[in-house]
Amino acid sequence: MAETAQRGDLMETADAAIYLGKQPRTLEDWRSNGKGPKYLPGKPVRYRKGDLDAWLDGQAIEPASRMGIRKGATAAGGAV
Repeated sequence: MAETAQRGDLMETADAAIYLGKQPRTLEDWRSNGKGPKYLPGKPVRYRKGDLDAWLDGQAIEPASRMGIRKGATAAGGAV
């Protein structure tokens, strides 16, 4: 992660993958498919730590109790 230390919050694909707990190939696939976190194109492709954090925050799922759904009920109100 020497590149990360030298460039502040920028990470190359391998370091970004470690940060996200994914394989580098997963990030490459996401880029090819228009998915995943924002990145800076180029050679090498780089990711800002803030963009990775924002993307992770966007992946969070609210627990059912916070969304007003009773345990054991579906969103439509029926029992599970």
